Amino acid sequence: MKTYRTHAHNCAAIQSLTTNLLAVLLAMAFLSTSTSAQPTTCNNQVLPAGNGGDLIVTGMCTVDGTAPSGTYLYKNVNIISNGTSNGTLLFEDAVINFWAESILVENNGSLLAGTPTSPIGTAGGQLTIHLYGKDQGTGTGTNGGQGIVCKTPVSSTIGPCGVPSSIWNSNTMSMIDPTSCTQSTLPGGVNDCFYQYMPLDYDGGGPPVGYFGYKVLAVSYGGTLQLFGKKGASYGSVKPFGSETSWARLNSLVSAGDTTPVLDRTVDWQAGDQIVLTTTDYLPGHSEQLTIQSVSTSNGVTTITMTAAVAYMHDGTTYDLKNVPSGVGPDQDPNVTCTAGQARCVETRAAVGLLTRSIQIVSGGDTLQSPFPGYSNCMSGTPPTCSSTTGDCYYFGGHTIVRQGFNKFQMQGVEFYQLGQGGRIMHYPVHFHMARQTPVTTFVKDSSVWDSMTRWYTIHATQGVTLARNVGYLSIGHGYYFEDGTEANNLLAANLGVFARGAVINSQNPRCVPGILAEAYQSDGVDQIPYSTDIDHPTSYWITNGWNDFQYNMAAGTGTWVVRVYKARAPSSSTKIRPIPWCRVRRASRVRILPSA
Repeated sequence: MKTYRTHAHNCAAIQSLTTNLLAVLLAMAFLSTSTSAQPTTCNNQVLPAGNGGDLIVTGMCTVDGTAPSGTYLYKNVNIISNGTSNGTLLFEDAVINFWAESILVENNGSLLAGTPTSPIGTAGGQLTIHLYGKDQGTGTGTNGGQGIVCKTPVSSTIGPCGVPSSIWNSNTMSMIDPTSCTQSTLPGGVNDCFYQYMPLDYDGGGPPVGYFGYKVLAVSYGGTLQLFGKKGASYGSVKPFGSETSWARLNSLVSAGDTTPVLDRTVDWQAGDQIVLTTTDYLPGHSEQLTIQSVSTSNGVTTITMTAAVAYMHDGTTYDLKNVPSGVGPDQDPNVTCTAGQARCVETRAAVGLLTRSIQIVSGGDTLQSPFPGYSNCMSGTPPTCSSTTGDCYYFGGHTIVRQGFNKFQMQGVEFYQLGQGGRIMHYPVHFHMARQTPVTTFVKDSSVWDSMTRWYTIHATQGVTLARNVGYLSIGHGYYFEDGTEANNLLAANLGVFARGAVINSQNPRCVPGILAEAYQSDGVDQIPYSTDIDHPTSYWITNGWNDFQYNMAAGTGTWVVRVYKARAPSSSTKIRPIPWCRVRRASRVRILPSA
């Protein structure tokens, strides 16, 4: 920022200007003090609209949409227990835009929206949570940005973030392996070894130090988050092979120029919704994002009229195996219906994924109510180059994180749009971070992550999570990501992954987003797995441990690659939680094409 000095010659004008300016500054100081030093406390009341200050929720706090235009303006939001009552931030089924720099659900706190029997959208509501905030810099070592700070009062028996001191101090974490594993009874019916939180990479600034980053929706020890949206979600018992209304298949061929694709089922999609139609011609860039103009249903199939014609052909028939001898090749899958006239087939039809959901978590810009910036000035020239002007290539989005000891985490019918912090490890749209064993009903279902700045769904050192019927579209780097090989007993069923992009300088990465550990090939051309893969060959599903259950997942435009890393050990390793030993992996030191932050 440049600073300019102005020389005036009229003393009276200067004095008048100074007096007025002083009055303005005093008023601003008063507002700053009232919003920053004195946060709003919400306890057993309807939440006011807010004025951009902090919010502490200590009791039932209802967001009913009655604020002007249904808009609520806050900065850091902490949902806590004050010792006499437990904080609950409850969103009703209304049109709501809730702005926050960060939201943290602490011990005995809850963030709730909808229920499985009455999800958001049943009464016509649409909840959008906007995460805003400026990049505070990466720093070095223990500095950098300051993550949102826990507000639960600390005492002789209560440690950081409301974690009981006896549990917080029960174990220590080393950088290679835990040096102890003393088990404790944790929230959610879990019996496991608890390890103290550390700040996220790049976010160790303070004091005080935060453990969740910023521009974040976070769930800590003892916290509960339950978000249930209507659109594209199926409640009740669903078989693992069914994608239901979250994503469908074409019922017939769609040719270039067509505007009315036909789906193989009935869906609850509406005019204005965004969808992705997957490529079937082996070119990743031929998956197409489209806008629905109208929807009609007849005889169990749905015809969608689009606002614009499709640009490419998309196959709508299964592949006939009539010329393959019996006993050779795959058996007929009883859960796949062949195209008329076929007796034995393989599913090859294009998928159509719903991106729009009834609950949205989206990235804002640097300041309150500022939208996520565009990228029109980011890339130019032939061959393309990336602008070095600050702000031209913006990829600092919000993120979500779930940490060990949470009480309950359930998301269904939620859209994550433009989340992730480009080039920064640990900052993803959906992130289970070293949560180890989790409560048995932990899941993300019928949701979408799209136009992500880095990855889609990340499971790191976590066991027992279900990801079902989700859609991922447009990531930088890998999509569904098992981070270090310690992940076990997770279920991925009927998920769709479309177009995991490399962190390279081309038109498919218009923001010039860097990959995580995205390093260039060495001069000898030897591929470095896993550290160059975000840039070299990102995948829809990055799987480093076979001790998980994968059923009926689909990848389009990228490969589904199961990486075999023999005895891979990571910092979160412990024989207490895994049936498999792992070896250390050394980070390569190489020049990066698009450097990580």
